[in-house]
Amino acid sequence: QVRSMVAEAGGAFFLIHVATPVEECERRDRKGLYAKARRGEIPEFTGISSPYEEPDDADVRVDTTGRTIEDALDDVVESLAERGHLDLRRPTITSELSPVVDQAPQTADEPLRVLFVCTANICRSAYLEIAARALAGDRRITFTSAGTHGFDASAMDGVMATTLTSADPDFRSRPLTRDIVEEADLILTAESSHRAFVLEEHPQALRKVFTVGQFARTVEELPDLRGRELIVAARQRRLAPHPDDDIADPYRRGDAASEAAAGRMSTMLSVIVPALAEET
Repeated sequence: QVRSMVAEAGGAFFLIHVATPVEECERRDRKGLYAKARRGEIPEFTGISSPYEEPDDADVRVDTTGRTIEDALDDVVESLAERGHLDLRRPTITSELSPVVDQAPQTADEPLRVLFVCTANICRSAYLEIAARALAGDRRITFTSAGTHGFDASAMDGVMATTLTSADPDFRSRPLTRDIVEEADLILTAESSHRAFVLEEHPQALRKVFTVGQFARTVEELPDLRGRELIVAARQRRLAPHPDDDIADPYRRGDAASEAAAGRMSTMLSVIVPALAEET
């Protein structure tokens, strides 16, 4: 109603939705209010006992996870300019005395670089990397993986390896580093806790980090987009994370747990990998 009233008055209504995931709110919660709400000590607590409904008509959705106020504000400023309301963008000032940081150009001529992340990089992210590579075939996509607390140069977990149609005996795990994060065009994590870890350590990566399940749902909502265009749209759309997106850790939980995890990951990859292939 407010939007229509503003339009009738000849104005422009611009709705900003500040979307901070529950896990990020809990991370910031020094008073322990979220923990109390989970114990039932605080009734009608937004996001815990009281349902939270995200507006479906927001002009811009700002995820504040791991970001400074200035960085989050940039989303609003960019959206205002793109919609033709107001251009508050600061001009880029260059100086001959300023050092230039050389960064690899990310163009359509280069392979798309996708990074999978889990805890130790010997089960879930290892499976995702190897399975995605097999599914992609000769498509111009590079798949790698790393762990938030990754072992260095360990082989893939033996039980998990048996769930692959074709395992990679040369696979070796590696811990996540700043360079690995910066090299990736898209980072997909097994759980929301991994996403939170990446953003805690590397907040500059916000726009390219999703859980695997979150990104798979996004792909299904954007069926006409592919490759880099899909990633750009996913950054702008950014569906709220959901607990069902997480892939349970099968490590040392037996064959059944590994098979279940492999089945979930295979289903998600069957949605994601074809969509990431650039149209030729």
